[in-house]
Amino acid sequence: MKIVTILQTYKRPNYFLEQYNSIKNQTIKSDKIIVVENNGGCEFNYPDDIEVIKSSVNRKYHLRFAIGLLEDCDYLFFYDDDTISGSRFYETAINLINKENCLVVGNGRIIHLEKRTWDCPGWGNPSEKEQEVDFGGHCWVCKAEHLKYMWFEKPKLYTNCEDMQFSFNCFRFGKIKTLVSPHPIDNKEIWSSLKGTIYGSDKVASWICNKTHFQDRWNIIDEYIKDGYIPLIKR
Repeated sequence: MKIVTILQTYKRPNYFLEQYNSIKNQTIKSDKIIVVENNGGCEFNYPDDIEVIKSSVNRKYHLRFAIGLLEDCDYLFFYDDDTISGSRFYETAINLINKENCLVVGNGRIIHLEKRTWDCPGWGNPSEKEQEVDFGGHCWVCKAEHLKYMWFEKPKLYTNCEDMQFSFNCFRFGKIKTLVSPHPIDNKEIWSSLKGTIYGSDKVASWICNKTHFQDRWNIIDEYIKDGYIPLIKR
């Protein structure tokens, strides 16, 4: 079993070492860690065992997933730069994938189209069991062979919605469901993100910096539904 982890750095150098240590301390080890430095204007000091890919322009959120296509491995872990996992998350995610043949995410969204709202299972709303969702993010875990489905169509938006593109296309083209892994209140070792509510709400968070963030996302959901995606609650 070979695991590759792909991180993305932008403007959060103060979180990187903590994230790196959380990955190195997993009960199941990653064989390779790749960092995609996305022209965030920050200086990072990377450990010697990390492969660094630097972009001279900000490719936003999709570049890391394109890089994953080039890796010869069994499982891929993709991380946002504010995600710090518990020590048994890798173990938990891989076990869930082997059980359900799914895409695993850390924080999910269940769409309520008419109300323009969504439920958010995951580290923000802990649960004892895994839950199926329409899409999700903060981290993504997949069989390497499933990443191809994300790219069966070009992105509908290059500055947002990579999470929808991954989940919706996995389901549409591969019948691969998206599941949030368990986040029990009394066992944070298996949590995907331990500090999401703190680190995900800082001054560089995309949902804070981009005034059209949420409207863009609903517009893209509408486009996917026109293309044939059926939301979870309507199946």
